[in-house]
Parts: sequence; C-alpha cells; structure tokens
Amino acid sequence: MNEVICKIKDLILPTLESKNLYLYDIEYKNNVLRIFIDNQKRNISLDDCADISREVDNLLERNNYFNINIETLEVSSPGLDRLLKTDEDFLWAKNKTLKIKFLNDINKKEIIEGKLISFDNEKLELVSKKNKKIEIKRNNIEFARRVMIFSEIKPND
Repeated sequence: MNEVICKIKDLILPTLESKNLYLYDIEYKNNVLRIFIDNQKRNISLDDCADISREVDNLLERNNYFNINIETLEVSSPGLDRLLKTDEDFLWAKNKTLKIKFLNDINKKEIIEGKLISFDNEKLELVSKKNKKIEIKRNNIEFARRVMIFSEIKPND
C-alpha cells in the first residue's frame, strides 16, 4: 500500500470506527479516490455513504489532500459480490455459492463454483453442483466472491 493511501487510511479510520463502520478497501487511481465501507450487518445505506463522503472530504481538505490531486471521491459499500478476503468475509459467505479462481494441484489456473461448507486458516471446503467435495488451499486462491443466487440472499445480506 503506498504512503498516501496509508495516510488517508489513518486519517479516516477514527471517523469510521466512531460510526461502527470499518474500511473494507481503499484505492486511488487516475485521480479518483474510492473508499469502500462496511459494517457488521453488511447493510450500508446510501445515507451512510453520503455522510462518510462529506466527512472524508472535510478531513482531506483540512489536510490539504496530502498534496495529491483528487478529482473524484467515491464512497460505497463493497456490494454483495465483494471479493472475499478475511475470515469474517468467509463466515458471511458460509453456505452460499462462491466462484473461486485458484491454482490447482498441477499449477494450472482453475475457476469453480460451489457452496462453501467450511473453512479454516489453511483451506476452503466447497460442494459443487454435482455434490462433489472440493478442497482449495487458501494460499492458492487468486479471488473468491459470492455468486448471486436469489434463494441464497437473505434480508440481512
């Protein structure tokens, strides 16, 4: 993570924490600063995003935007199809269908879909549509995200 992103992160974390929010991700590219926020219930509202956008803009302005050119500030939730990175993300996605790109045992990239049945620090266990059990080492995963299947979406998702 570059130095400017670290400074911005340090600047905004207290504001997010005071509102029981956390920083999911932050990126700065082509003069656009994107901040992805979330909460424990994963139910970020448009008002939450607007409030944080105003507060972050004020914080950045007071710090002279760290001498970088920010033309656009975007604040949003990561969405239901977010990349799954942490144990909390995988816990949220347990018993849901995932799409995972990973390096298989013969060092070839593979993409699979399956329902996440368990996970630990070392691996994920999924069941495919054909009821085949699949085990994937976590350090071989390039990306993992939920597949939006309407019957798996609950009101608190």
